[in-house]
Amino acid sequence: MGFSSQDAWRRHPMLTQLWRSPFPGLRPAVVAFAGFLVAEYAWTNMTKKEYGPRKPTIHKFKTGKVDEMPTKEH
Repeated sequence: MGFSSQDAWRRHPMLTQLWRSPFPGLRPAVVAFAGFLVAEYAWTNMTKKEYGPRKPTIHKFKTGKVDEMPTKEH
């Protein structure tokens, strides 16, 4: 047919390269992030310390009453 010259823009090298990898940095970023997750998991498991159950923290402010926020005095 006579439409080959009208479709020539689709075979332009710039467009074919764009469609081959529309996100050029995605693959290295995913690999780096996966490596970070593996390293963090290994680090936390190697340095894991066992603690017993923790007691809830009780905050005492200037008022002397437990869990009561101090009021601003002007």
